[in-house]
Amino acid sequence: MTRIAILGDIHGNLPALEAVTADLETLAPDLVIVDGDVVNRGPQSRECVQAVRAQGWPTVFGNHEQYMLTFGEGRVPDGWDSDWGMPARRVAEELSADEMAYLRALPWHYIVGEPGLPAIRIVHGSPRALNDGLGFWMTDEELCAAVASVPEPVVVGAHTHRPFDQQVSRHRC
Repeated sequence: MTRIAILGDIHGNLPALEAVTADLETLAPDLVIVDGDVVNRGPQSRECVQAVRAQGWPTVFGNHEQYMLTFGEGRVPDGWDSDWGMPARRVAEELSADEMAYLRALPWHYIVGEPGLPAIRIVHGSPRALNDGLGFWMTDEELCAAVASVPEPVVVGAHTHRPFDQQVSRHRC
């Protein structure tokens, strides 16, 4: 059976990424997947992008990649026209054209499957949107609506920065 590690919401925090990477070297999972938001908020977004790329880990596109790329295109994301947007604007200025292209090409989901086991869809927010987080505050009906568009029985999201595990029967969706 494949052992999978999923990490997300790095947000430019290189010391935290290095600590997790050291733990992963000890745990030795078969596959490591980054679930979006490698950049923004922390001061070392560029270094985090470089570190994730160097590891060769599959990485999912997150809402902070979207904000940063929008600034990089000379536009301001909705609601980011204040000082709140300054870190993403600075990241857009720091990253090389190659690094920007790498982030722009990231997939919005990643699917892991193994014969005899349920497939897993990894998304940053939810299958509906990058910033549509899944969480304990949702009813079963709301969760079903959020994942109804995907065939995989297991969905893993990040975005909310809160641990959450909920089983919802597909028959109720």
